[in-house]
Amino acid sequence: MPAAPDAFLDLGFARADTGRAARTGDPEVVYGAGKSPEQVVMLLQALHREHPDRAVLATRL
Repeated sequence: MPAAPDAFLDLGFARADTGRAARTGDPEVVYGAGKSPEQVVMLLQALHREHPDRAVLATRL
């Protein structure tokens, strides 16, 4: 089920904009700078759960 356009997922250390694709047509991208590898993986997994049909991407690793 697609996320609502104003949907965010708060993971404590970051908020994933799960509604970005619905609002803009472009999926959320994880900005990895300053995050641990585990945090980046958690964000990517959360985004994949919300949008299993879309690729997930992280930058600045």
